[in-house]
Amino acid sequence: MRGVSLVGTVALGTLTLACGDIAAQARPHLAVELQIEMDFEDLEFGHEGYVSSYAHGATLTLAGFTHDSEITQTMWKGFEVCIEPPLRIEWESDMDFQDLAYTAPVMRALVRSDKVWILYAPSREFGVEHPGRPECNSGAHVPAGQMVAKHFFEADLADLAAPQGDFPVFIYDEGEAFGGFVLATWSLAELQAGDLKIIDISYEGADSMLKIALRARGSVTPS
Repeated sequence: MRGVSLVGTVALGTLTLACGDIAAQARPHLAVELQIEMDFEDLEFGHEGYVSSYAHGATLTLAGFTHDSEITQTMWKGFEVCIEPPLRIEWESDMDFQDLAYTAPVMRALVRSDKVWILYAPSREFGVEHPGRPECNSGAHVPAGQMVAKHFFEADLADLAAPQGDFPVFIYDEGEAFGGFVLATWSLAELQAGDLKIIDISYEGADSMLKIALRARGSVTPS
Protein backbone atom coordinates (compact mmCIF):
# COMPACT_ATOMS: atom_id res chain seq x y z
CA MET A 1 0.00 0.00 0.00
CA ARG A 2 1.17 3.52 -0.73
CA GLY A 3 1.61 5.98 2.13
CA VAL A 4 1.60 9.70 1.38
CA SER A 5 3.21 12.01 3.93
CA LEU A 6 1.93 15.57 3.90
CA VAL A 7 4.02 17.02 6.71
CA GLY A 8 3.64 20.62 7.79
CA THR A 9 0.57 21.67 5.84
CA VAL A 10 -0.08 25.29 6.79
CA ALA A 11 -3.61 26.72 6.69
CA LEU A 12 -4.30 30.02 4.99
CA GLY A 13 -5.54 32.99 6.89
CA THR A 14 -5.45 33.78 10.59
CA LEU A 15 -7.86 33.34 13.44
CA THR A 16 -9.74 36.36 14.73
CA LEU A 17 -8.36 37.90 17.91
CA ALA A 18 -11.07 36.30 20.04
CA CYS A 19 -10.44 32.83 18.66
CA GLY A 20 -6.70 33.39 18.85
CA ASP A 21 -7.00 34.25 22.54
CA ILE A 22 -9.00 31.07 23.19
CA ALA A 23 -6.50 28.96 21.26
CA ALA A 24 -3.60 30.53 23.13
CA GLN A 25 -5.22 29.68 26.46
CA ALA A 26 -6.12 26.09 25.57
CA ARG A 27 -3.41 25.05 23.10
CA PRO A 28 -4.36 21.37 22.90
CA HIS A 29 -3.03 19.32 20.04
CA LEU A 30 -5.60 16.98 18.53
CA ALA A 31 -4.32 13.63 17.26
CA VAL A 32 -6.87 12.56 14.64
CA GLU A 33 -7.04 9.06 13.14
CA LEU A 34 -9.68 8.54 10.47
CA GLN A 35 -10.86 5.83 8.12
CA ILE A 36 -12.29 7.56 5.05
CA GLU A 37 -14.58 6.04 2.42
CA MET A 38 -15.55 7.79 -0.82
CA ASP A 39 -18.10 6.27 -3.21
CA PHE A 40 -19.16 7.60 -6.59
CA GLU A 41 -21.35 6.38 -9.45
CA ASP A 42 -22.32 8.25 -12.61
CA LEU A 43 -25.99 7.53 -13.29
CA GLU A 44 -26.51 9.86 -16.25
CA PHE A 45 -24.32 7.95 -18.68
CA GLY A 46 -23.49 4.89 -16.57
CA HIS A 47 -19.89 4.91 -17.75
CA GLU A 48 -17.99 4.87 -14.44
CA GLY A 49 -18.14 4.38 -10.70
CA TYR A 50 -16.01 3.38 -7.73
CA VAL A 51 -15.76 2.61 -4.03
CA SER A 52 -12.61 3.67 -2.21
CA SER A 53 -11.10 3.87 1.25
CA TYR A 54 -7.95 5.00 3.01
CA ALA A 55 -6.58 5.79 6.46
CA HIS A 56 -5.73 9.41 7.22
CA GLY A 57 -3.92 10.54 10.37
CA ALA A 58 -2.82 14.04 11.38
CA THR A 59 -2.17 16.33 14.33
CA LEU A 60 -4.29 19.49 14.45
CA THR A 61 -3.90 22.67 16.45
CA LEU A 62 -6.53 25.24 17.38
CA ALA A 63 -4.35 27.90 15.79
CA GLY A 64 -5.21 26.44 12.38
CA PHE A 65 -2.23 24.24 11.57
CA THR A 66 -2.11 20.62 10.37
CA HIS A 67 1.02 18.60 11.14
CA ASP A 68 2.24 15.10 10.31
CA SER A 69 -0.60 14.44 7.89
CA GLU A 70 -0.23 10.97 6.38
CA ILE A 71 -2.43 8.81 4.14
CA THR A 72 -2.01 5.02 4.14
CA GLN A 73 -3.87 1.81 3.27
CA THR A 74 -5.42 3.17 0.10
CA MET A 75 -7.89 1.05 -1.87
CA TRP A 76 -9.87 1.90 -5.02
CA LYS A 77 -12.20 -0.48 -6.85
CA GLY A 78 -14.12 0.78 -9.85
CA PHE A 79 -15.41 0.32 -13.38
CA GLU A 80 -15.74 2.08 -16.73
CA VAL A 81 -18.15 1.29 -19.56
CA CYS A 82 -17.62 1.86 -23.26
CA ILE A 83 -20.81 1.89 -25.32
CA GLU A 84 -18.99 1.72 -28.66
CA PRO A 85 -17.29 -0.70 -28.82
CA PRO A 86 -19.26 -2.36 -25.98
CA LEU A 87 -16.86 -3.00 -23.13
CA ARG A 88 -16.95 -2.98 -19.33
CA ILE A 89 -13.65 -2.69 -17.49
CA GLU A 90 -13.40 -3.47 -13.77
CA TRP A 91 -10.20 -3.16 -11.74
CA GLU A 92 -8.56 -2.32 -8.42
CA SER A 93 -5.74 0.08 -7.64
CA ASP A 94 -3.99 2.04 -4.93
CA MET A 95 -4.81 5.76 -4.80
CA ASP A 96 -2.26 8.48 -5.54
CA PHE A 97 -2.57 11.79 -3.64
CA GLN A 98 0.80 13.27 -4.58
CA ASP A 99 0.90 17.08 -4.47
CA LEU A 100 0.77 19.02 -7.76
CA ALA A 101 -0.39 16.07 -9.87
CA TYR A 102 -3.48 15.48 -7.72
CA THR A 103 -5.12 17.20 -4.75
CA ALA A 104 -4.48 15.88 -1.26
CA PRO A 105 -7.32 15.75 1.30
CA VAL A 106 -6.97 18.09 4.27
CA MET A 107 -8.40 18.07 7.81
CA ARG A 108 -8.59 21.13 10.04
CA ALA A 109 -9.78 22.23 13.47
CA LEU A 110 -11.80 25.46 13.28
CA VAL A 111 -12.55 27.44 16.46
CA ARG A 112 -15.89 29.23 16.58
CA SER A 113 -16.84 30.90 19.84
CA ASP A 114 -16.48 28.12 22.47
CA LYS A 115 -16.77 25.31 19.92
CA VAL A 116 -14.18 23.36 17.96
CA TRP A 117 -15.32 22.09 14.56
CA ILE A 118 -13.44 19.21 12.91
CA LEU A 119 -13.56 19.80 9.14
CA TYR A 120 -12.54 17.52 6.27
CA ALA A 121 -11.91 18.59 2.69
CA PRO A 122 -11.67 15.43 0.55
CA SER A 123 -9.57 15.16 -2.57
CA ARG A 124 -11.30 16.57 -5.64
CA GLU A 125 -9.01 14.59 -7.92
CA PHE A 126 -6.70 11.65 -7.29
CA GLY A 127 -4.86 9.12 -9.39
CA VAL A 128 -5.33 5.40 -9.98
CA GLU A 129 -3.39 2.96 -12.16
CA HIS A 130 -5.42 1.98 -15.24
CA PRO A 131 -5.32 -1.60 -16.63
CA GLY A 132 -5.64 -0.30 -20.19
CA ARG A 133 -8.51 0.67 -22.49
CA PRO A 134 -8.99 0.90 -26.26
CA GLU A 135 -10.24 4.12 -27.78
CA CYS A 136 -13.99 4.28 -27.28
CA ASN A 137 -16.84 6.69 -26.65
CA SER A 138 -15.50 7.35 -23.15
CA GLY A 139 -12.24 8.75 -24.43
CA ALA A 140 -8.86 8.04 -25.94
CA HIS A 141 -6.81 4.87 -25.72
CA VAL A 142 -5.23 4.36 -22.26
CA PRO A 143 -2.06 2.21 -22.06
CA ALA A 144 -1.90 -0.42 -19.31
CA GLY A 145 -0.26 0.95 -16.19
CA GLN A 146 -0.91 4.61 -16.93
CA MET A 147 -2.04 6.82 -14.04
CA VAL A 148 -5.42 8.43 -14.70
CA ALA A 149 -7.39 10.99 -12.71
CA LYS A 150 -10.57 10.11 -10.86
CA HIS A 151 -12.82 12.77 -9.38
CA PHE A 152 -14.93 13.34 -6.28
CA PHE A 153 -17.57 16.05 -6.74
CA GLU A 154 -17.62 17.48 -3.22
CA ALA A 155 -19.84 20.44 -4.21
CA ASP A 156 -22.55 18.04 -5.39
CA LEU A 157 -22.34 16.04 -2.18
CA ALA A 158 -22.52 19.23 -0.10
CA ASP A 159 -25.73 20.18 -1.94
CA LEU A 160 -27.36 16.75 -1.89
CA ALA A 161 -26.47 15.38 1.56
CA ALA A 162 -28.62 15.91 4.65
CA PRO A 163 -27.17 17.23 7.94
CA GLN A 164 -26.24 14.48 10.41
CA GLY A 165 -26.12 16.63 13.55
CA ASP A 166 -26.91 20.12 14.82
CA PHE A 167 -24.38 21.52 12.33
CA PRO A 168 -24.33 22.00 8.55
CA VAL A 169 -23.04 19.41 6.08
CA PHE A 170 -20.31 21.69 4.75
CA ILE A 171 -18.95 25.01 5.96
CA TYR A 172 -16.63 27.55 4.37
CA ASP A 173 -14.97 30.07 6.67
CA GLU A 174 -13.97 33.16 4.70
CA GLY A 175 -11.70 34.42 7.47
CA GLU A 176 -9.76 31.15 7.41
CA ALA A 177 -10.06 30.71 3.63
CA PHE A 178 -10.85 27.07 4.29
CA GLY A 179 -13.91 24.86 3.96
CA GLY A 180 -14.82 21.24 4.54
CA PHE A 181 -17.40 18.71 5.60
CA VAL A 182 -18.20 18.95 9.30
CA LEU A 183 -17.22 15.67 10.97
CA ALA A 184 -17.94 16.66 14.57
CA THR A 185 -18.18 19.60 16.96
CA TRP A 186 -17.16 19.73 20.63
CA SER A 187 -16.85 22.42 23.24
CA LEU A 188 -13.40 23.60 24.24
CA ALA A 189 -14.15 22.38 27.76
CA GLU A 190 -14.74 18.85 26.44
CA LEU A 191 -11.43 18.86 24.59
CA GLN A 192 -9.54 20.34 27.53
CA ALA A 193 -10.77 17.40 29.63
CA GLY A 194 -8.47 15.27 27.47
CA ASP A 195 -10.88 12.40 26.83
CA LEU A 196 -10.81 10.50 23.55
CA LYS A 197 -13.61 11.57 21.17
CA ILE A 198 -15.24 9.39 18.50
CA ILE A 199 -16.06 10.45 14.94
CA ASP A 200 -18.67 8.40 13.07
CA ILE A 201 -20.52 10.24 10.32
CA SER A 202 -21.84 9.50 6.84
CA TYR A 203 -22.88 11.98 4.15
CA GLU A 204 -24.73 10.55 1.16
CA GLY A 205 -26.49 12.14 -1.78
CA ALA A 206 -28.16 11.12 -5.01
CA ASP A 207 -30.05 12.68 -7.90
CA SER A 208 -30.86 11.68 -11.46
CA MET A 209 -27.21 11.97 -12.50
CA LEU A 210 -25.08 10.54 -9.71
CA LYS A 211 -24.70 8.79 -6.37
CA ILE A 212 -22.01 10.03 -4.04
CA ALA A 213 -21.01 9.41 -0.43
CA LEU A 214 -18.35 10.36 2.11
CA ARG A 215 -17.96 8.42 5.36
CA ALA A 216 -15.55 9.18 8.18
CA ARG A 217 -14.94 7.02 11.24
CA GLY A 218 -12.20 7.38 13.80
CA SER A 219 -10.98 9.13 16.91
CA VAL A 220 -9.68 12.44 18.20
CA THR A 221 -7.28 12.40 21.15
CA PRO A 222 -6.51 15.78 22.80
CA SER A 223 -3.09 16.23 24.35
